[in-house]
Amino acid sequence: MNLAQFWDGRAADFKAQTGGPIANPGEMGFSHELAVGVLQSIPAYVSDFKMVFKVDKITIDEVTKSIATFEETLVTPNSRFDKWLKGEKKH
Repeated sequence: MNLAQFWDGRAADFKAQTGGPIANPGEMGFSHELAVGVLQSIPAYVSDFKMVFKVDKITIDEVTKSIATFEETLVTPNSRFDKWLKGEKKH
């Protein structure tokens, strides 16, 4: 269940959340341009992005869509948080 992104819920969804850590100095410390440049320098990624997104050049939009799509596949059945969402109040 996707309730909110970041501790304060400032990102509405996975896509809105994914770009932040890339450019945050305390997390990845990159810039979006640098991250895209690294991906663009790897022929296999260029090929994959072209196949999936029908683009010749990777942009941060495709990068964040890719990460968000991956995050949406992650499941945590019966984690403590999932149990809490289902009403279990004890740990």
